[in-house]
Amino acid sequence: MNPTDRLRSLLSQGRSRDEALGELRRAGTSPIGCIKAIHEAESVSLAEAKRLFSESASWADVHKSHDQFAEELETLVGELTEATTIYVALRDEGVPVWRPVSAAKVGVDAYRILSANRVPGRSVGVRSRRSRALRGPDALWRER
Repeated sequence: MNPTDRLRSLLSQGRSRDEALGELRRAGTSPIGCIKAIHEAESVSLAEAKRLFSESASWADVHKSHDQFAEELETLVGELTEATTIYVALRDEGVPVWRPVSAAKVGVDAYRILSANRVPGRSVGVRSRRSRALRGPDALWRER
């Protein structure tokens, strides 16, 4: 029996939502599967189903670890996507020309280009370089 049908059956037998969700958990249903089952069995929005699921004592240990994981992931994403400006050498210009692009650091000497004036998502290697001609913190060394 799928989780939605199982939840409907348990609720129709007079079991509480928490008892029914505990039963689904013991049967191996994932948190997402439980939220989907609540959404379908109780005809509520996904946001409401998630809220109802988050109130379940049967899954309290999972809520705490998921919340902690979400916070850590948000912090990591913020760190990884913090944009900086690097300068990319334009080829075949006849004279040295550098274009500033927005990029996120992805390694010691590697950045992922974010700005649309180059191929977004492309990785480039850089080396620090200061000169009178180049005022930015980093210059393209080679494309990867």
